[in-house]
Amino acid sequence: MNDALKTAIATNTYTTQQRTDVYNAILAAEAATPDGSSMFWPVGTYDIGTNIWTPALKRLKHAGAGTAMQGGTVKITGSGFQTIITTIGADVDASRGTTFQGLYIENTNAVGACVHIRNGGLIFNDCTIQCTGANGEGVLVTQMYAQTWSQNFISGKSSAMRLYSDTTAGQKSVFNNQFIGCRFFGVGTGQNGIYLNSSPTVREIRFNTFVGCDIEQTNRGLYNNATDNVFISLNNEAVSVSMEETATASATHIMPRATLGTTFTTSQLSEIIPPNYLYGDTYPRQFA
Repeated sequence: MNDALKTAIATNTYTTQQRTDVYNAILAAEAATPDGSSMFWPVGTYDIGTNIWTPALKRLKHAGAGTAMQGGTVKITGSGFQTIITTIGADVDASRGTTFQGLYIENTNAVGACVHIRNGGLIFNDCTIQCTGANGEGVLVTQMYAQTWSQNFISGKSSAMRLYSDTTAGQKSVFNNQFIGCRFFGVGTGQNGIYLNSSPTVREIRFNTFVGCDIEQTNRGLYNNATDNVFISLNNEAVSVSMEETATASATHIMPRATLGTTFTTSQLSEIIPPNYLYGDTYPRQFA
């Protein structure tokens, strides 16, 4: 990497060509990093412009300096339809085993998603993921299995995070994922903090667990029309947050500190367990 590009990263002052150069430098660094190793990011802002980064098909750990949840010192930003996407074809796993830790990831486009996970999984821990354009989602997940995310801040002008499945290849199954201690912030009025969006004929968003997460949205914190997902100690902090489910959904909710709006509707096998005041408002009751 030449000195001019290092200066652009350190000062966040890019020419159009340098955005392409830093994008190519990221790809080259991944290619040179052995499978199963860590790739450490020097402090700075990595602007990839309109390019879309598909991480290498390796078990790599991308580790940034500092703590992303406290502002971060390594920032990856893009203005394309996505900043990061995982896809290599219909119903083919991609980038499974790639992890990100301590990074700030941003997308400034007016539409799309900051991170789109399709046909593969990425793991994020202690990261900030934001879509700051006029519309769009922080994270869009259309196919992912058995991943655990922890301590992330995720926001978008549409939904902060949407789990979506329909009949399209590569947009079918979002199974057995865990989100622990994450904060979801939907910025746009009338949108969602977390949106579980399953086609009624598919219903393949199942067995995902949200533990100790915060969701905030001026209208609807959680919109769930998928089956068999569990929300444990899910805290709503906005004043007018509401929860919705379709009549065919089933899920268990424990919301010790929730504010429920008037649009809340229940469905079979669903329940809200109120706070156990004996232990304070941060611990759910035992349940079967």
